[in-house]
Amino acid sequence: TALRLLIRWETLDSEALYALETAALGAVAVIGAQQGIHSGAPPLACVALAVTVCAGGVLRDLLCHRPVAIGAQSYAFATAAGASVYVGLRQLAVHGYPIPLMLRVVLGAGTTVSQRAYVWWFASDHGLGDHALAPMALDARESHSGVKLERKPR
Repeated sequence: TALRLLIRWETLDSEALYALETAALGAVAVIGAQQGIHSGAPPLACVALAVTVCAGGVLRDLLCHRPVAIGAQSYAFATAAGASVYVGLRQLAVHGYPIPLMLRVVLGAGTTVSQRAYVWWFASDHGLGDHALAPMALDARESHSGVKLERKPR
């Protein structure tokens, strides 16, 4: 079953999967914060509402039998950063600064995407697999059966 584990790790370590997940996370960070705003929640609660999307990632990992690494995939940090930028820019717009909605959306989602891109390229290229924000596939390389898998060189 070492081949099965190797294939599973290669899939988890896929750059395409990470990029798609990152784009979706950027969108959901803004959408979650916007839902809090529409509900009339205070700014900090709007950011917290956006961060709850991380629970969806954890649930997905449980259902797909993937290693659950709460916080190790930078979900919460990236989502909070993007939602904070979006909510902060929205607060400035409410207080009279003319910041277009599309710019707020792009900067909020862009913050999330930028943070995740930083983690992927910097942390993984500099051997920071045990770094707190490293992608999950870099964290756990040992299966339950004890088979140790090595990271492929980039």
